[in-house]
Amino acid sequence: MFVLLFAYVFGGAIGLPGGGSYHEYLIGGMFGMGVAGTAPGTAIAMVADMSEGIIDRFRSPPSSSAVPLRTC
Repeated sequence: MFVLLFAYVFGGAIGLPGGGSYHEYLIGGMFGMGVAGTAPGTAIAMVADMSEGIIDRFRSPPSSSAVPLRTC
């Protein structure tokens, strides 16, 4: 939705220095907005997992730390 909004509604109103195309920068900017929008939720979930001790449960089984690498 944002791609359509910025490309077709605001795309003609934004001029770039040097005559570049706005559409060339649009997808990179949308990707950056997506990462920036999901990073706080990921950080909060990680802090909650660390404080509840779920990471300790993953470390407690008697297995080597390289086990996930060998199963692939």
